[in-house]
Amino acid sequence: MADESSLKQDDLLAELAQLRKKVASFEEVDNARLSAEDALREAERRFRVYVSNAPEAIFVADASGRFVDVNPAACRMTGYLAEELFDMTMTDLAPSEDQLPSGSEHIDSVRETGTGIGEYPIARKDGGIVWLSMSAVLLERGRVLAFCRDVTERREAEEQLARLQYLLDAVIAQSSIPMTVALPDGTLEIINEACRELLGVADDPEWRRGLNLLTHPISWKHLDADGNEIPLDKLPITRAMAGEASCNVEICILRKDGSRRWASVDGVPIRNSRGEVIASFVAFPDITERKEAERQRVQLEAQIQQAQKLESLGVLAGGIAHDFNNLLMGILGNAGLALMDVDPRSPIREALMGIETAALRAKELTGQMLAYSGRGRFVIEVVDLPEVVESMLHLLEVSISKTVILRTDFAQGAPPVEVDITQLRQIIMNLITNASEAIGDRSGTIRISTGVTFCDRSYLQRTFLDDDLPEGEYTYLEVSDTGHGMDPDTTARIFEPFFTTKFSGRGLGLAAVLGIVRGHRGAIDVHSEPGRGTTIRVLLPTADPADRKHREPSGDSLALGAGGTVLLVDDEETVRLVGGRMLQRLGYQVVTARDGQEALEAFRKDPDRFVCVMLDQTMPRMDGRECLQRLRQISPNVRVILSSGYSAEELASRYTEDDMLAGFIQKPYSPSGLAKLLRKALYS
Repeated sequence: MADESSLKQDDLLAELAQLRKKVASFEEVDNARLSAEDALREAERRFRVYVSNAPEAIFVADASGRFVDVNPAACRMTGYLAEELFDMTMTDLAPSEDQLPSGSEHIDSVRETGTGIGEYPIARKDGGIVWLSMSAVLLERGRVLAFCRDVTERREAEEQLARLQYLLDAVIAQSSIPMTVALPDGTLEIINEACRELLGVADDPEWRRGLNLLTHPISWKHLDADGNEIPLDKLPITRAMAGEASCNVEICILRKDGSRRWASVDGVPIRNSRGEVIASFVAFPDITERKEAERQRVQLEAQIQQAQKLESLGVLAGGIAHDFNNLLMGILGNAGLALMDVDPRSPIREALMGIETAALRAKELTGQMLAYSGRGRFVIEVVDLPEVVESMLHLLEVSISKTVILRTDFAQGAPPVEVDITQLRQIIMNLITNASEAIGDRSGTIRISTGVTFCDRSYLQRTFLDDDLPEGEYTYLEVSDTGHGMDPDTTARIFEPFFTTKFSGRGLGLAAVLGIVRGHRGAIDVHSEPGRGTTIRVLLPTADPADRKHREPSGDSLALGAGGTVLLVDDEETVRLVGGRMLQRLGYQVVTARDGQEALEAFRKDPDRFVCVMLDQTMPRMDGRECLQRLRQISPNVRVILSSGYSAEELASRYTEDDMLAGFIQKPYSPSGLAKLLRKALYS
């Protein structure tokens, strides 16, 4: 029995030990469960802290789309309380604008794919619109967890940048100023229409896309002010790509079609925040019109300076010719009177004729000086240029070299011109003589052409003597030769007095031509190239053919007067002495006066005594115009003959028809010329 009791006790002890082990095992499991529960609670606490303090909005939506959990950031972002959001869905937060996408569509997509990202707008409680960058994942039981970040400012900045970029693109595209933007590798990122127009590639489709400036064949050339091509690496656009700014660089663009345009180029490098060149901006306004205006201004200034120089020299030449004519009056007049008295068989007659011939040549010289001054028009007629040239052909042919052929080319129906035919002949003779000398001893051709042409303002501005001549038709006389030609510097000086390229010569020929043309309100166009000859075109205003006038035939017979007294007024004693002797020889009595004051005193004593008054224009104390007016006050019907070393045309602007001049005589004059004038003035 004892053994049996002992066995039972051992079993009980063993069972008790097993029970204790089980209890210990249960205690370990319970402790682990408690620890796990504590860890879970701690994790949940930390998660709630993280979620509550997260800067991003967190939304949890159930399978129906209703929010079941939100963090404070979500409340701040939407403006709703958590309790309010728990009664809402993402659809309730969608803006009312139909054009804006809804975040609910994004959540529906996440349920299908398990994840998703996107940007969507929501409507705040206060009505404002907030853009969210949403990242969402699918949880168990169809729930969706969404993390949202406010990107409103970034979206607005991007939209503002897009608007500015659009405006910038529109400004560049529509700007009338040529612009382009090039990348450092030479690619033209932007090239506007104005730029393509300037470069002459507007019709080229290739230039509507970005091309590489450094590798694409260029359709134009860049020239400097001297016409030399500018290397590509020296251009403002490539200098800007290298980081060098340039400003107001004027270049000439030679386009593919051969036309030229001027541009003022500004090149600016565009740098990033690190100072690296990422592009270059170049603007080059078209300044062709300004350059043309500057060229015309310089040309006009040169013409004005030339005109002023010629005018000054003309005044000097005219003054010298006037004084010289007064001196010649004594020589030519006395010689003429002496020839009237000397016996035709006397040996003195030959000497007197030599004096008269020399005086007449001197008179021709003063005529050239007056012609240069523009004051040399004497007898005006309406004539046909071809008729005048044809009448001179024989004289012209013997005046040129025997190796030169003279040809004519007369246009049919060209209007006549109103000119002094003597001065016109001088023009023709001087031009032909110069053309022959330009050819020299070589064989060559001189061509004389006439015709009519329309001259606009731009053409007249390029001519010599553009004294504000009106646009219109001009009859021209053109002389061209096959001589050695002239360079531009020589061409610019050929009309200067005393300028000549000849070994000997006075240099007055073309200067006189210039003066004659000036006096006839015309112009001269010169075209010459070294080795290619010279063409000089004289432009004269056209006249009405119905106005043709024919001069009376000249005669040398001496018509004596029928008596009466002439008042001779001149400040030159020689003129008074010689003129008085001429008048006496013609049968008139003479009273002389040194100036206008003496003339008035003499005339006032007995006005009816004088058959006429020969009145000098230029005198001290009182000139001819004032004296004439005072004479008219004393006797309105007094006959007055004006006398001057200048021509009638020079004085025409000072006198009108109301002055009722009986005639004009230019000094020096001969007894026969004076007789004809008096006969016409007093008895016709």
